[in-house]
Amino acid sequence: MLEQLHIENLAVIERADLDLTKGFSVLTGETGAGKSVLIHSLNLLLGERVSKDIVRSGCPKATVSGLFTDLSPATLSLLCEQGFDGEELLIQRDLTCDGKSTVRINGRPATVSMLKDLAEHLVNIHGQHDNRALLDPATHVRYLDAFAKNEDVRQEYEATFGQLKQVLRKISELNTDEKTRMQKIDLLTYQVHEIDAACLRAGEDEALEKRRTVLANGEKIEASLASAYALCSEENNARDKLNQACASMERIAGLNETLGDLSRRLTSLSEDLDDISSDIRRFMEDSSFDSSELNEVEERLDLMFRLKRKYGPSLEDVLSFRENAAAELETLDASAERLDALNEEKTRLYEQLKSVALRLTESRKQAGKTLEQTLTRQLAFLDMPNTGFSVQITPAGSYTPKGADAVEFLLSANLGETLRPLSKIASGGELSRIMLAMKTVLTLDEDAQTLIFDEVDTGVSGKAAEKIAMKLKEISVDKQVIVVTHLAQIAAYANQHYLISKSVSDQRTFTSVTLLDHKGRVGELARIIGGISTTESTLAAAEDLLHIGSGQ
Repeated sequence: MLEQLHIENLAVIERADLDLTKGFSVLTGETGAGKSVLIHSLNLLLGERVSKDIVRSGCPKATVSGLFTDLSPATLSLLCEQGFDGEELLIQRDLTCDGKSTVRINGRPATVSMLKDLAEHLVNIHGQHDNRALLDPATHVRYLDAFAKNEDVRQEYEATFGQLKQVLRKISELNTDEKTRMQKIDLLTYQVHEIDAACLRAGEDEALEKRRTVLANGEKIEASLASAYALCSEENNARDKLNQACASMERIAGLNETLGDLSRRLTSLSEDLDDISSDIRRFMEDSSFDSSELNEVEERLDLMFRLKRKYGPSLEDVLSFRENAAAELETLDASAERLDALNEEKTRLYEQLKSVALRLTESRKQAGKTLEQTLTRQLAFLDMPNTGFSVQITPAGSYTPKGADAVEFLLSANLGETLRPLSKIASGGELSRIMLAMKTVLTLDEDAQTLIFDEVDTGVSGKAAEKIAMKLKEISVDKQVIVVTHLAQIAAYANQHYLISKSVSDQRTFTSVTLLDHKGRVGELARIIGGISTTESTLAAAEDLLHIGSGQ
């Protein structure tokens, strides 16, 4: 339960502290005093998005902290999973004037996501928007499912529905793109064949560039080789002169070490010259500088140039393009088989969805009957004794994300009237009581220990208001109940009564929260009853209400 709530610099509240207990607490005050700010502070504390404009003017940030005690086992388990220790839970959230938010849980930094996960186990806030939502038949299935506690079958249905939706999307893509697919197949087939026809080899273009250089300079190469060979091999050439030098050095080589080394070097040089001369001769014999080969090389290089311009820029890129195109072509060629497989999967998932949807429908029908009886009893207690309430479940006509059912609540507010859609006949007061009845049957089994009702009394008065107060008191036996109200009948039944009031000082508005004692409660109830004027009769009426509300 929420034991302490601390608020700083939030809208008109400079600072406020609430010490709460188990049971039934009410917040009252003049319109505009700041009661809604308290609800905003709780929304902020529980991880909801709140406008930065709620930070009090002139202040750098707003702070809300709350201490929760008597935590449920599920809450303690979640805290442990999130890495937090302790039997109590202290949450603090700061909101700066530029919209930045920070969260601390038990003194340690945390995320808003963690906070939202915890919030589901801590507090259930019911506001006026919930009443309006009840007018939308699309929300009724959510209430029915919550009552049916069919989460397992719903999750199974949602998972199957999601899988089927993905399969249908893939089938649609394949069918829709058939013309494009065929065009793509034709293009890829041409591209693969064009590259294959060229019989390319990695590095071939570089080798051909070198060969072209040689062929283009064939005459020059032949002339130079012939000249070099002649100079090396013909009579009275370089080799003969070198041999003569070798003979001269051999005659004196034994005279000292230096001369011997020079002689050996000349001999080695003569041998190298012989090898070079032989290599030149072989190159001349093996080489061919046919002009037709040059034309063939030029044509081959031109083909490669055109392929590289289309698929390159390098020959390796062309070959890589070919592999990718072939792989894509294989995928496209296999799409017919893929489409068959997807259609088989679609059939299987439809059968599975049908089976799960039937189980989901059956759980709703069973729960619907019980909900009708339970809500009828609750409404009778809330001064709607002749109300007929029915849960209408009809085929939706197709499978939807929430099942195959259309769920709508029907109401007959008076004896003898035909059941009609809730959205067409329910008044504001009736909606308030129906929602309270719904909350009563849905929240008692919820993990959240704190229930907050923001103006649950909309559109009701007199006996109906007192019945609402009695119902809230009844709920507070098992849950902590906090109510924002304008009705004295409801406030009189509370265990604790807080007055929200505002004042003006130094051109600034301040809101304060005061826990009222018995005398204060009498005065506040008299104000609510009598309005501007508080008289002896309104004070006496207030005393009577408190006496009734306290059960004395």
